[in-house]
Amino acid sequence: MGEYYGLIKTKRLEILVLWLSSMISMFHVFGSDAYVHVSQEKRRKLDAKSKKGIFVGYQEHCKGYRILIPTGKLLEISRNVIIRETERK
Repeated sequence: MGEYYGLIKTKRLEILVLWLSSMISMFHVFGSDAYVHVSQEKRRKLDAKSKKGIFVGYQEHCKGYRILIPTGKLLEISRNVIIRETERK
């Protein structure tokens, strides 16, 4: 009977570890390079499809990332972001 409960505990621990590891993979390094997608309605034919910025955090009350765009000196909140977490030189 004791072996059965030990098996249940190890299975629960494995599930918890898997769940936590999936949660950690959603976090990104602050200060990383980020590219914000510019929607088709907001650009013309020859305009760039993305803007380069710096990842500064997460938006609190909605699903989105906070990206600092240095050229326009503005903070943009968007869900359509690609974050490159490489070392900065």
